[in-house]
Amino acid sequence: MGDILVIVVTWNAMTWIERCLGSVRDSSVKADILVVDNGSSDGTREYIQSTFPNAILIVNDNNVGFGAANNIGFNYAIKHGYKFTYLLNQDAWLCKDCLKTMIASIRTGYGILSPMQTDAKGRLDRNFK
Repeated sequence: MGDILVIVVTWNAMTWIERCLGSVRDSSVKADILVVDNGSSDGTREYIQSTFPNAILIVNDNNVGFGAANNIGFNYAIKHGYKFTYLLNQDAWLCKDCLKTMIASIRTGYGILSPMQTDAKGRLDRNFK
């Protein structure tokens, strides 16, 4: 177990999950991955188990909702003593040094951080709020 837990809530995420979890795996900073699956029926769970065997997978039989699934992830992080928790949407991915940059910033006193949001072409998403 490391210091950082990345929580990803999934529901039928096959379109995005390789890029999403792959970006965490390839990050310049090691992070554990926790996937909370909300009853996927498209093979998401099986794909994660076979392709990302080190990911921690919590399976909900039905969709408990995005917020409740994130709370399951936060409870796991607290129970297991993680110092940092990062919420990553299933259709998003990290730049290689994202976690490194955020950890450097948080150690200067910030409690909550959000990275810059960019669109698929790498442009700043000014509509993100």
